[in-house]
Amino acid sequence: MARRSAAYSQVMDIKGGKMLRRDFSTEGKVSQHLKDVRLMLAQAAHAKQELPMLAVHAQVLEACVQQGEGDLDNSIVVEEIRRRRRNAPR
Repeated sequence: MARRSAAYSQVMDIKGGKMLRRDFSTEGKVSQHLKDVRLMLAQAAHAKQELPMLAVHAQVLEACVQQGEGDLDNSIVVEEIRRRRRNAPR
């Protein structure tokens, strides 16, 4: 459905396939992406602009780094989402 919407991006095809195959060979490192996200959040804070979705994204990336996944492709975020789902209260 997302592929047919205005939200479509070629990244969906590239990263989505990697996520489905659980192929986390590096094209863009989690640690590098987290650095960029932190810079964006810092700039937003300086401008007194909240970015709640980006803040959640940073938390997911930070969890990946804590799991030792910082040098893997940023598509590894799907594994953190799976971990959170497994650990969610039922």
